Amino acid sequence: MRRKTPVAILAAGVLAGLLPALTPAAGAASADGAMSAAAGPTTLCAAGERIHVDGRWGDYVLMNNTLHPRSAPECISHYRPGPSFAVIRSGANSHGPESEAYPNLFSGCSWGFCSDRSALPARVFSLRHPWVSWSARFRPAGKWDANLDMWLSRSAQVRGQVTGAEVMIWVSAHGFAHVGTVTRIDGIRWHFVHWTTRSLIQRHVTWPLIIFRTVRPRHRVGHLALKPFFRYLRRLHLIHRGYWLDSVHAGFEIWNGGRGLRMLRFQEGGGLQKH
Repeated sequence: MRRKTPVAILAAGVLAGLLPALTPAAGAASADGAMSAAAGPTTLCAAGERIHVDGRWGDYVLMNNTLHPRSAPECISHYRPGPSFAVIRSGANSHGPESEAYPNLFSGCSWGFCSDRSALPARVFSLRHPWVSWSARFRPAGKWDANLDMWLSRSAQVRGQVTGAEVMIWVSAHGFAHVGTVTRIDGIRWHFVHWTTRSLIQRHVTWPLIIFRTVRPRHRVGHLALKPFFRYLRRLHLIHRGYWLDSVHAGFEIWNGGRGLRMLRFQEGGGLQKH
């Protein structure tokens, strides 16, 4: 899922699910090759290494997604029970348009990897009241963004490149200029931009990339409603009523720096998880 980003905007790089797991983490293997989270801290350093993080909070996959073959090593730690992780090593040093890493938690299906008991893929406008709660801790150095990343398709898709739309919600960022129009959604003011992006692997493959970025950076959002974002995009004809939501990711895109970024908690509801 490599994409070409306009240099003038310098937004997101390659996103979740591109690389297979290379080194197993501690725990029991699942059918897709991912491991279940161990009782103690688990460190993931191999590109694409992943574990399942399942429990009363919901079911997610944690992936150490480094994006380019020559990227510097990155390690993340699943340091406590629940959907959380910390970047404990990062050699990212990109000063161009593409990020070098995207460690993230996700639910749903991405490139054939699926979280357990997820309600995704599901039709976007058939979901009841989808919401996410998210909190993180930052070190204000380097160039990175903290985001939600949602992939929409024209029909339910488990494998392959999703091209319906990519909708990103940047809760915080460091090292970027503010661009885009300002809109208010769910009581928060957002910078809003969109353009057509292109795969760096398959040049003929394109999709709409849509970014909402908070005007004032936040360390947390509570029960952020997702339907208002989808309705806003439908009014602009950027997505369509029949689209499917295939996966929801929460993580950090890292251009350079990144060590010390910490996802404290991520949770979703309102039809995104099965009970």
